Amino acid sequence: MWRWKKAVFERDSYKCRKCGSNKKIVAHHISYWSNDPINRVNVDNGITLCSKCHAQEHEADGFYGLVASRI
Repeated sequence: MWRWKKAVFERDSYKCRKCGSNKKIVAHHISYWSNDPINRVNVDNGITLCSKCHAQEHEADGFYGLVASRI
C-alpha cells in the first residue's frame, strides 16, 4: 500500500488537490477501499487531500467521526 500512496502523492506533487495545502496530506481512495478491492492499488483511484479536506470528503458517511478526530 505504501507504493500506491507514494505514487498518488508524487502524481499530485504532494499537495491537496482541493485546496493546495501541503500540510497533513493523506492519500484518499475515491471509490472506497473496502468496496472496490480491484482498484485498491490503482493510482487513478487515489487523490491527495489535506486532513481538513479529507474530513469534508467523509462528512456524509460513517467515517467522518474517525477522520475528523485526526485533524
